[in-house]
Amino acid sequence: MYTSKGAIGLSFFLPIFILIFFLKHQAEASILLIPSLVVSEEYNDNFHFREDEEEDFTTRLSPILTLQYANAHIVLAVNYRGNATLYVKNKEANGYLQSLSFDIVLPSLSRTLGGIDIEITEAIDVIDELSAIPIGAAAQETFRVTGGRADATRNRFTLTVGYPWTSLHKTVLTYSNTLVRYQDQTAGISDFILNGVDIRETVALSYRAGLNAGYGVSATDFKNGSQFTVHRTSLGGQYHINSFFLVYGDLGASFISGDSRLNSEIGMSNLLEKPQLKMGYIRRVMTREGSSALLNRQVLFAEAAYSFNTNTVMVLRLDHSQEDGILGVFGKTLYDSAILTGRTRFLSWLDGSLSYSFLRRQETDVPIPTDVKSNRISMLLTASDPGWKLLD
Repeated sequence: MYTSKGAIGLSFFLPIFILIFFLKHQAEASILLIPSLVVSEEYNDNFHFREDEEEDFTTRLSPILTLQYANAHIVLAVNYRGNATLYVKNKEANGYLQSLSFDIVLPSLSRTLGGIDIEITEAIDVIDELSAIPIGAAAQETFRVTGGRADATRNRFTLTVGYPWTSLHKTVLTYSNTLVRYQDQTAGISDFILNGVDIRETVALSYRAGLNAGYGVSATDFKNGSQFTVHRTSLGGQYHINSFFLVYGDLGASFISGDSRLNSEIGMSNLLEKPQLKMGYIRRVMTREGSSALLNRQVLFAEAAYSFNTNTVMVLRLDHSQEDGILGVFGKTLYDSAILTGRTRFLSWLDGSLSYSFLRRQETDVPIPTDVKSNRISMLLTASDPGWKLLD
């Protein structure tokens, strides 16, 4: 049953933070404030990502502040990021979005409990026009679909506990709680709460080979009354063929309401400084955020990075993915993307990048097939400071 009271979030995080902050036995501490500013200019020939194309220019200003506090008992980081977005034609979409996150590591508690690693993360984000692009983190950041989605506020709490049984064997248990609320729920989406538990075992067999096994369960409750639970299993490993090449993979299954689907991942990467190559195939059961739709998603990707020197690198990434509906969605959707990015460091405090991105989405096996394309060119500058010591 959906209820915002079910979100642990800040209600769990703040008491821990206050308790630690007012520890009676304070050790020597350091406080570091790290400011930075990101400025970008972007041209998009299909702003709404629809067949009736409309171009636009976008300017973004993102102030970032990180406050780090550390002593023998706790390492705490508070991160703030703003995002002011200005459009030339679509001025009604102008806005200022914000995110705030907290990260806690407890080294003293880890020592007290015999080496158990504990990390707590709380993140609060105001999200603009949630991306409907499912083709990997890099492409997802590049392509923000601005049509047909709703602004949202997301609160995510994560507790990670890890224990090294030996130098070769480690267990990691993760609990996460996510609460998402949308400003407008007329676009076929609904507020929801997601609770998930994952456990993962990793074992190093030798300096070349390793094994991993995992089990996870996630339960999603929507405000509109729908809900579903997904169980996932996986077994995989990695192997260094030689000093230059690594292969990895895993095989598993997802179980949803009596149905089962195959999960798999296989890939290869080299360990050379230049060029760095990576390629792979991923098959997963996924959800479309904000809806009770379940999808079977397959992704084929390749990435190449070349460093001209210590300051300049060029990265090319290609993705092809396919979505097939399992529950609440029908038809097939194909995505093709290409992202070419050049990054360089002009000064010790100034970085810049220039990128070109292409995305194509084709919907088939539906009453009205669609074929949508988008091209983007963006320039980005990042000014950062190594940090100001407020206490040492």
